[in-house]
Amino acid sequence: MAEIGIQFCGLALILLLIFFTYRRKSIGLHSSRSYHMALIAALICLGSDVISIYGLAHLDTWPESAVLVACRIYIVSLVYMGFLSFGYIASDALHRKVRWISGAIGGTSVLVTTAIVWFLPLYIHAEGEELYTYGPAVVATYIFAVTYVLATVTFAIASMRYMNRHRTISVLAWMGIWLLAAVIQYFNNNLPLVGFATALGLTILFADLENPDVNIDRETGTFTAHALMSYMIQQFEEENPFAMMNIVLGTENQNFTRVQMRSILLTAAKRLDSIPNTLLFRNVAREYILLFRNREELETQYPKIRELLQQPIATDEGVTELHPYYIILPDSGLVTGADEIFAFHGHFLQHDPEVDYRIVDAQEMKRIREEVRIRSEISEALREDRLEVYLHPIFSVEKQRFTSAEALARIRYRDGGLMMPGAFIPVAEQSDQIIHIGETVFRKSCQFLAEHDMEELGIEYIEINLSVAQCQRPTLAAEFIEIMDQYQVDPRQINLEITESGSLKHRKILLTNMQALIDRGVRFSLDDFGTGESNLDYIMNMPVEIIKFDRTLTQSYFTNQRTKYVIDSIIEMIKGLELEIVSEGVETKGQYHTMMEKDIDYIQGYYFAKPMSMTDFVAFVKNYEGEADA
Repeated sequence: MAEIGIQFCGLALILLLIFFTYRRKSIGLHSSRSYHMALIAALICLGSDVISIYGLAHLDTWPESAVLVACRIYIVSLVYMGFLSFGYIASDALHRKVRWISGAIGGTSVLVTTAIVWFLPLYIHAEGEELYTYGPAVVATYIFAVTYVLATVTFAIASMRYMNRHRTISVLAWMGIWLLAAVIQYFNNNLPLVGFATALGLTILFADLENPDVNIDRETGTFTAHALMSYMIQQFEEENPFAMMNIVLGTENQNFTRVQMRSILLTAAKRLDSIPNTLLFRNVAREYILLFRNREELETQYPKIRELLQQPIATDEGVTELHPYYIILPDSGLVTGADEIFAFHGHFLQHDPEVDYRIVDAQEMKRIREEVRIRSEISEALREDRLEVYLHPIFSVEKQRFTSAEALARIRYRDGGLMMPGAFIPVAEQSDQIIHIGETVFRKSCQFLAEHDMEELGIEYIEINLSVAQCQRPTLAAEFIEIMDQYQVDPRQINLEITESGSLKHRKILLTNMQALIDRGVRFSLDDFGTGESNLDYIMNMPVEIIKFDRTLTQSYFTNQRTKYVIDSIIEMIKGLELEIVSEGVETKGQYHTMMEKDIDYIQGYYFAKPMSMTDFVAFVKNYEGEADA
């Protein structure tokens, strides 16, 4: 009975697949469930095939009725295998409702076909070494099984654009092997290859798609971020709500060695894995994600999780205390799907350093979506050259005319409207978009200087703001010098404004850049004076020539007596250092006269004009007549 050896090989393959499949935990994806069902059906198929072959070889000792039952179980299992192959390929491709309807129709059809195969006549052929069954039941089995297989192949090819390419190829390979074996077995009944072909096809699926180790993080034994994505997609499709908790192990200031981090990750994983009714995933680096069935379970387990992670962790380098940060999404209904959760991941991680948790509620989601919308608008505006530079005139008290202007960024919507900097600058500062905006403003300001006669306009320089991110770039000076050279702009026509916060971080880099630009003739101003942690060090040691009073400070001068006294002292001090002063936010004639009497050098504010386009600015300066107090 050489043919039984083929079946034993197939049976051994299936048993190995079952062992390696079930030795790992599963998150219960539809495709995995279908694969598990196919493994069980294959086990029944090959097992009944072995029994039927053995029974056919021992008809002298086995009851014929028992042998026929084994044979019928075998051919019925072949029909089921064909049906399950279609179920496997359709499990991820069909929508929940369509899948339910298809499952109901398919389940009914397989019950009908099973009944037909079971009750149709089946005969035994046992002559010498030729042992097989034949008859209407066998013919029906081939017809039904091949029909399911062809349906699987057709569906896989038709859905190729919407499905995982590896899944389609693997399923087609499985079906190809099965059809080839079926054809061979049909014309050579004494060579039962279909069962072995089933085992071989399932082995291909295991190797390419269904190995549970693919979803397991090798370092921690938790589920991977890929598994998280697949699981959440399924949950949203099934409309199954859940709650989620991101746990970042340690603050940014905690620098762990590789050995420490490994011990921390393993210990934290063991502790978190003990939380009942949850799924634990490792997302990135030192971040774990716990999924709960609902908000109530999250709220119940949250205190226990905090308690577990507050316990010190022993590592080879000593005992380490964690300071985790928790991001809580109490209801998955707040987001539109798994893609949005992953897209908003960076936004979720933004937090107040004063607290160690953040709850993402409906209001937070609204704010995040608005940030994402603005970020997208910024990217498109930069790509489509819809970022415009507006100029805000600056009036010289001494010369009684406009001698400079501040360059301000505006984004032009496609419909012609404007997005103001207060809406997009804070968003841009959270990424490298602010660097691109700053470079664009500088480039367009240089182009404006190159295309107009500044001496004729009476404009001595243009003030351009530097963001904190730009101040931290070692290449800033080289980049700006290259742009100025490109437009052949006199560097003396450029005044760069730095903020106090910009001078706090990476101060050495900033000073190096400033000196390189100052050597070329560029001047610097300290912008928004009065809004940061102002002290004498900024004024005395930063190579700036102009101090700009923030609008809030200017307005406070006229409403708060104590502030007025402080500002008077600051003005006297700045003047003693031979620095110039710009007062922003001057809005009335009375405020202008007061600032002028205080020996303020330059006035900027709505009293003269609002920021305007470059074209309007040229016309405004050319047409301006009379004195400021006229």
